[in-house]
Amino acid sequence: MKNLMRFVIYFVYIIFIAYLTYWGDGYQTALKLKSMNAGNMMPFAIFIGAFPILIGVLLALPNFIILATRKQSRWQFDLVKFLAIGLPTFYWDISPTIYWSQVANFLPPIYLLPYPLSGIIFGYVLIKSFSKKAIRISVPEQT
Repeated sequence: MKNLMRFVIYFVYIIFIAYLTYWGDGYQTALKLKSMNAGNMMPFAIFIGAFPILIGVLLALPNFIILATRKQSRWQFDLVKFLAIGLPTFYWDISPTIYWSQVANFLPPIYLLPYPLSGIIFGYVLIKSFSKKAIRISVPEQT
């Protein structure tokens, strides 16, 4: 019974993420048209950078919630994972935003990389970089 309940929860959760992705795709199309008509692509660029990060965070969220409920442990952050995977994927993800901004003149052009995938990876790695380490309780020796 416990496994069936877990299955239902995960299944409903992934249906929610699929619906949110479907909605985000429609919103992205409408926002692109609106931005092109207004002559300001920055709102569109910000959305296509931020939305995949949200999806990545949502994909890592169930494990994070389970991790957060552990007792007798302290939080730690895996800086190496974040710097090695997180920062490059974040840069790739925001590359469309950089392309339509004044910053593009000062940074290397990488806007042709697959930014939605890199945003999902960044959001996932951002959450997965947090972990909990068990606290060791030492009992003083009695003599």
